Amino acid sequence: MSFNIFHTLKRTLGMAMLLVLVALKVQAGIIDKAFEALEMKDYFKAKQLFHKAMDKDRIAANFGLCRVHLEQQNPFFNLDSARAYALRTESLYKTAEQKERDRVLDHGITEASVNQLRKTMYALALSEVTAAKSIEACDRFIVRFPSSPDKKIVLDMKASLAFEKAKADGSLAALKEFITHNPTSPDVVEAKVLYERALYDAATKDGSVASYRNFIAAHPDSPHRRTAEDKVYALSTASGTLEAYHQFIRTDPKNVHVRAAWRQVFKLFTSDFRAETLTKFKQKYPDYPFMDELAAEMDILNLMLYPARKNGKWGFVNRQGKEVVSIRYDHVQPFSEGLAAVSREGKWGFIDKRGKEMIAPQFDEAEPFHFGLSIVGNGDVFGVVNVRGEMVVPMAYDEILDFEQGVAAVAKGGKFGYMNKDGKVVVAPKFDDAWDFSDGLAVVESDGQKGYIDLNGEIAIPLHFDEVENFKDGMARVEKNGLIGLISTKGELIVECRYDRIGQFSEGFAPVLLGDKVGFVNLKGKEVIAPTFDGQLEDLSKMRMVKGRTLARKKKLYGMIDTLGNEVKPFKYDLIDPLKDERYAVKLKGKFGFMSASAVDVIPFRFDDTKGYAEGRAAVQEKGLWGYINDAGEMVIAPQFSKADDFRSGVAVVVKAGYMGLMNGSGEVLVPLVMDKVEYTADAAVVLLEKAGRMAYFNHVDRQYLWSEPGF
Repeated sequence: MSFNIFHTLKRTLGMAMLLVLVALKVQAGIIDKAFEALEMKDYFKAKQLFHKAMDKDRIAANFGLCRVHLEQQNPFFNLDSARAYALRTESLYKTAEQKERDRVLDHGITEASVNQLRKTMYALALSEVTAAKSIEACDRFIVRFPSSPDKKIVLDMKASLAFEKAKADGSLAALKEFITHNPTSPDVVEAKVLYERALYDAATKDGSVASYRNFIAAHPDSPHRRTAEDKVYALSTASGTLEAYHQFIRTDPKNVHVRAAWRQVFKLFTSDFRAETLTKFKQKYPDYPFMDELAAEMDILNLMLYPARKNGKWGFVNRQGKEVVSIRYDHVQPFSEGLAAVSREGKWGFIDKRGKEMIAPQFDEAEPFHFGLSIVGNGDVFGVVNVRGEMVVPMAYDEILDFEQGVAAVAKGGKFGYMNKDGKVVVAPKFDDAWDFSDGLAVVESDGQKGYIDLNGEIAIPLHFDEVENFKDGMARVEKNGLIGLISTKGELIVECRYDRIGQFSEGFAPVLLGDKVGFVNLKGKEVIAPTFDGQLEDLSKMRMVKGRTLARKKKLYGMIDTLGNEVKPFKYDLIDPLKDERYAVKLKGKFGFMSASAVDVIPFRFDDTKGYAEGRAAVQEKGLWGYINDAGEMVIAPQFSKADDFRSGVAVVVKAGYMGLMNGSGEVLVPLVMDKVEYTADAAVVLLEKAGRMAYFNHVDRQYLWSEPGF
C-alpha cells in the first residue's frame, strides 16, 4: 500500500472516531440537560429531552420518563405510563453490562433506585385508590397493578366497600352476592347475620302465625328460629285459654315452648288444686310430660312449702303464703321425700307437710331423707331411722355414708365396712376407707392402696392403685406411680397408666394430657389423636367432642379439630369455651362472639365478656356493663348491669350498684334492684328475697309476693 493511500485511510478513520465522540458527547449532554430540567421541574422540556435520548441512552431515558410520569404536580402525571417506563427500566438495567450501569450511575440510577420506581408507583396507586374509596377504583388497581404488594390491601378494601354497599342496600340479593363473592372477608360473619335477619324479616313480614310456622319449616337451622317459635307461641296462645294452649301443643309439638304450654294447661285445669281435680287432669291428659310431678302433687296437694321466719323462729308457708307449719322451730331444713328436719331446744326431728311431728326432736344431727332413710347422730355416734321413726341401724357407728344401690359404707373402730337398708352388715368393717357403690362396685382403701369390692364384699379389683375413682359408664380412672389410666369393671386396663390426666369421654373420645401436650383416646383405649396439641389440666374439661369436633390449642391460640385430629377451624382464637347447648363462646383479638355447634362463626366478635346461652338469651358485657343478646346476636336488653346471671325459668338475677333484682326475658324488672339477695328455690316460679336482714318469697309467674317476713 502506498503512503498516500495509508495516510488517507488514517485520516478517514480518525474523522469517524471524532464524529462518534462528538455524538456521544452531544448525547451525554442531552441526558444531563434532561435530568437538569427534571430537577428544575420543567417537565415539558425534560420529557422532550428524554424522548430525544431514547435511542442512544435507553436506561437513563426510560428512568427519567418514569420519574416524569410519577411526579403528581405536573400535567404528564400518569401511573399507567409510569408503569410502562418502570418495567422497561427494570428490564434494561437487568440485562445491561457493567460499563453501561456505571455510565448511568452519575444520574443516580442504581438497582435500588430502579426498584424504588416500582415502589413509588405502587404507593401512589394505593393512595389513589384510598382517596377514591370506590369498588371501581379497586378493580382498576387490580387490573393495572396485579403484582403490587398492596393487592391484598386493595382486595380487602374492595370487600369492605362491597359490604358497606350490600349493608346499605339491605336486600337478600345484595347480601347473598357479597357473601358468595367475598367468602374470606372479615365482614362475612356480620353479612351472614344480616342475611339471616333479612331472610327472617322477608319471610315473616305479614306477622301471621302461618308465616312464622312456614319460616321454621323452611329454615330449621336459622338463628331466628327461636324468635319465630316465640312468636308462634305468643300468637297461638294470646287468648290465654286452656283450649288455646292445648291446641298449640297438638299443632306445634316440636316448639321449644311446648313444655311451658303444658304447665299452663295444668295450671288452668287444676286451679282449685283438689285431689279430685288432679285425678281428672291425669285421665284427660295421659300424655302430660310431667306425670311424675303430678303423682307427687296428688300425694301432697301442694307444689311446695317454703321455710319462713318470724321473730327468730322458723316454720313453713305454702304457695298462697299461708302458714301450714307453725313458725316455732329454732331451725328447719328443706323437705325431702315428704319430710323436713326441724330443731327445737338443740334437738332434731322430722315433720310432714301438714306440720305433724312424725319423729319427735331427739337427735343432735339429722340428714335429709334419702331412699326412705335418714342418717342421724347423737354425740360421736350415728345410726339410721326410717320414715316411721324406727331405728333400722343402731347408734353405734363412727360414720355412715349415703345408701347407694341398697348399701351404705359405715365406720366403726376406725375401719370401714358396709350394711344394707335393713341394718344388716354385709361387709365387715376392715378397710381404712370406703366410698359409695357405683356400677356394682365400691372403692375401698387399705395400707394406702385402693381397689374395688363387689356388693358381696369380695375383692373385685385388687388394691394396687394409688388413687381410683368411682365407675361411670363401665370405666374408671386409676392412678399408679403418678400416672393415670382407665380400667373396666372387670379390672382390665383399657388405657395403660401413662398419662398425667385423662378427661371425660364424649361421643366416644376422651382428652389425655401428657406433660403439656394433649391428645385423644377412644373407648377401646386406642390413642386416635397423638398428644401433639398444647394444653394444661384446666383445658381438659373443655375439650369434649361435640358433633365430631372439639377445641384444641397450639401455643396460646385455639382452633377446632375433628376426630382424626384434622384442623376444621384455624388456630387463631384467644379462647374457645364450649357451652351447655353445644354452641361455643369464642374470643378473638380480645373480643367475644359465638360459634355454632357446627363450628361456624355466627355472632361477630364485639363483646368484652360473655356467659353461656340459656333460654334463648346470653349475658354479654360491653364497656363494663352487662346486657343480653338473643340467638341471632341482637341486643335485646341493653348493657346496664354490673352483673347478670343466666336466664332460668324465664327470669334472670341482675345486679346494679351492688343491689340485686329480677328481670324477665323482655327486660322488664319484676323485682326492683334493691335486694341484698335474690335466690332461686326448688319451685321454678318462686324466688327467695332478702333485704336489710328480712326475707320474702316472690312468685315471678303470678308477679306477686306470696309471703314476707314482718319488717321486709
